[in-house]
Amino acid sequence: MAAKKAEKAADKALSAAKDAVNDAKKAVRKLDKAARKKADALDNKLATLKKDAAKTVKRVKRRAAAVEEAERAAKAHRSSEKRGRAEAQAPAQRAEAQSAARAAAARVRQESDTIEPLQPSGADSASRPEPTTPAPAPKVAPRKPRAVRPSVVDAPAAPEPSFRELRGRAQSEGVPGYSRMNKAALAEALGRG
Repeated sequence: MAAKKAEKAADKALSAAKDAVNDAKKAVRKLDKAARKKADALDNKLATLKKDAAKTVKRVKRRAAAVEEAERAAKAHRSSEKRGRAEAQAPAQRAEAQSAARAAAARVRQESDTIEPLQPSGADSASRPEPTTPAPAPKVAPRKPRAVRPSVVDAPAAPEPSFRELRGRAQSEGVPGYSRMNKAALAEALGRG
């Protein structure tokens, strides 16, 4: 009889040990799952930060190239005027140099208008330094306004929303595939086309 009691006690102890092992395995699986989720979230955050940084670098490089081009055109224009070559040049060449300087300045103005600071994707917005902007582009003398025919201008047109505005509205309204659409497709998807 004592042997049967000992066997029963051993069976109970064995089943309790199996239960403890199973509980430990479950706890380890839960910890692994939580650690994996946290690691995946950190990987995603890192990828978005890298993408944001790459976009910022591209924008800064484009703007720097446009500023350099504008400076070169302005310098060429100033140096030709200083040496008196402006009077000696043919009118077409002079107009071409001036239009190149104006076009470069317009590109710089457009770039400075369109470059916006990137909004960070994660909560670490305080850890990123603010990008510095290069010196402003040289100013170009304003042109005379062209005469507008009255028949061309009938009524003032409503300002058309920009691509960024359309994209923001599409994102807020949950339009599927908005990130791959151009301006016309966004306008159509939002019911403006």
